[in-house]
Amino acid sequence: MESRRSFVFNRQDYLKQKESNDSEGSPDDFEMESEVLSHVQTYFDISSRRIIEVVPMICDTSLGLKLVKQLTKAFAKQLGIVGTNGLANSKNFLQEDAAVIERRRWLRRQEEIVSRAEQILSSIIH
Repeated sequence: MESRRSFVFNRQDYLKQKESNDSEGSPDDFEMESEVLSHVQTYFDISSRRIIEVVPMICDTSLGLKLVKQLTKAFAKQLGIVGTNGLANSKNFLQEDAAVIERRRWLRRQEEIVSRAEQILSSIIH
């Protein structure tokens, strides 16, 4: 999910936000309280941004998975590769057309002719 969107919660972001919150500090009398409030405020700031990013990620992923599942069922059914004739239909899809086989044979013969000609020319030149 996160490879498609930015990921805001990282250590650098946290430290930068915390330093900002610490700089707003108060007198030394409340140093421990200020530290706790700084942590809480930083966590809140970053987690709220994280939630804003995660919700669309979850929607994208859940919708995408449902779509893939539905498409898989629909394709298998429409192609006829499941059910009583599934094996025969699958074999038909995998079988090459006779014209393609013949064209491949012709091209291989042409390749052999060119290769022989190249050998002959190469032997004459050298």
